[in-house]
Amino acid sequence: MDNKAKTTLLAYSMFLFIGILFMLPGTLKMEIANNYGKDTADIQFMLTFYTLGSFLAIIINKFLLEKIKMKIILNICYTMCLTGVLIIKFVGNYPAFGLALFLLGLSAGLIVSMSNFFIISLYKEKRTKVLNMLNFCYSFGSLISPIIVIYLLKVNFKWEDIYFIMLVFIISFIIFLNTIDFNKSGITVIEKSTKVKNTNDNWNYMIIFVGLMLFFYVLAEMTVTYWIGEFSVTKGLGDNLSKFNLSLFWIFIAIGRVVAGLVTFKIKDSTLILIFTIITFLGFFSLFITTGVMISVAVCIIGLGCSIIYATLLSYGTSLHKNISTTVMTFYIVSGNFASFASSPITGTIRKLSNVQMIFVFSIVMTVLLGIFLILLEKLRGRKIA
Repeated sequence: MDNKAKTTLLAYSMFLFIGILFMLPGTLKMEIANNYGKDTADIQFMLTFYTLGSFLAIIINKFLLEKIKMKIILNICYTMCLTGVLIIKFVGNYPAFGLALFLLGLSAGLIVSMSNFFIISLYKEKRTKVLNMLNFCYSFGSLISPIIVIYLLKVNFKWEDIYFIMLVFIISFIIFLNTIDFNKSGITVIEKSTKVKNTNDNWNYMIIFVGLMLFFYVLAEMTVTYWIGEFSVTKGLGDNLSKFNLSLFWIFIAIGRVVAGLVTFKIKDSTLILIFTIITFLGFFSLFITTGVMISVAVCIIGLGCSIIYATLLSYGTSLHKNISTTVMTFYIVSGNFASFASSPITGTIRKLSNVQMIFVFSIVMTVLLGIFLILLEKLRGRKIA
C-alpha cells in the first residue's frame, strides 16, 4: 500500500472513530449523570467543553499545518485523546470529566481538520466522491456507536470502561500513522491563499458565500438532530417511533453518502447541491402537511437530501481555487463547525419563545437561503446552474 492509499485509509478510519466518539456522551448521558450525582441538563452543559475544544482545534490547526509536520500534529492529537480517556477512567471526578471532554474535543477538531485536508489535497478529479465517502465513515460511526454502547451496558460494562475501550482505536492510529511518509503521499501545504480561477478580484465574496452556505446547511441539519423527536410527538407519533426517527435520519444520510461515495455523478457540483437542497426543502415542508407515520417518511427524505450537501459544498468551494490554502480550508470547516456550536442556543431560544414547530420553520428558511446563495454565486460567476 503506497503512502497516498495509507493516508486515505487513515482519514476514513479517523472519521469513523470520531463518529463513534461523538455519540458516546449522548448515549451514556443517564449513566454519566447518575455516576456524578448530576442532572442530565448538567451533563448537556458539560458537553459544551467538547464542542468548544473541537471548534478551537480547527482554528488552531490552520497555524499548526503551516509550522509543524503533519505527523507531529497527529501524534499530539492522539496523545490528547489518550489523556482524555485515561482521565475519565482513572480520575473519576466531575471537573476532571469536563477537562477530559475538552481534550477529546481538541482531538476531534484536529481529526476533522486533518482528514478533510488530506482528502481535499490528494483528490482533485474525484474530490466530491471521496469527500462523500469520508463523511459516510462518520455517519457509519454515529450509527454503530449506540448499538455498541447498548450491548456493552447489557453485559455489565461501566460507562467509563466503554470510553476506555477507545484506547484500542487510539493506539492503533498512533502505530499506523507513524508508518506513513506524508511527504511522499502527494500532500502539499499552501500557506497563502491563491487567486480563484477566472477572476482576479472576487476571491473574498466567493469564499464568504460558500462559508455562509455551509453555515446555513449545518444549522438546518442540527435542528433534526436536536428536535425531531419532540416534533414527532407533537405530530401524533408514539415515544419509541419518535426516538427512532433520529436513527432513520442518520440511516438515510449514511445511505446517501455511501451511494455518492461509490457513484461518479455526471453533473457539476453546483447542480448536485441544488438538487439535494430541493429534496431537503421538500422533506422539511412535508413535516407540516403530514401526520403520524408519514412524518417518518418525511424524515427519510430530509436525511437523503442532507446526505451529500456538506461534502459536495466543500468540494465545490475548494474547486474554486487552483491550490487549496490552509486558510481557505479552515474557514470552510469553521463555518460549519460554528453553526454546530451555535445551533443549540439558537434553536433553544426559538423553542423557549415559541414552539418546536417554529424550529422547523427556521430549518426551511435556512434551506431556502442555501439555495438562494448558491444561485447568486453561480450568477455572479457568470455560469448557469443547470
